[in-house]
Amino acid sequence: MAKKGFSDFDHKLKHVNLRLKAANIRPRIECKGDSLYLRATLPPKPNSDRTSPYQQHLSLKVKANPEGLKRAEAQAKKVGAALDLKDFD
Repeated sequence: MAKKGFSDFDHKLKHVNLRLKAANIRPRIECKGDSLYLRATLPPKPNSDRTSPYQQHLSLKVKANPEGLKRAEAQAKKVGAALDLKDFD
């Protein structure tokens, strides 16, 4: 039985994030409004005053729907691999 206030999409998002965590993939997927974002500790942006990595949100430009969630999971894996290889730009 679903918890009150949680949609089927919310449960799918939670399970995707659990899969990412189990695979030691650092980025997590968040839903803001009707869009999906990645949240991860990333290197500073170019021309930033910051010198060390900090938590940032990356816009994926995908909608919060089942197809968008599949694309977001694939992007999380790509970003996670780039971070592990210290190749993230």
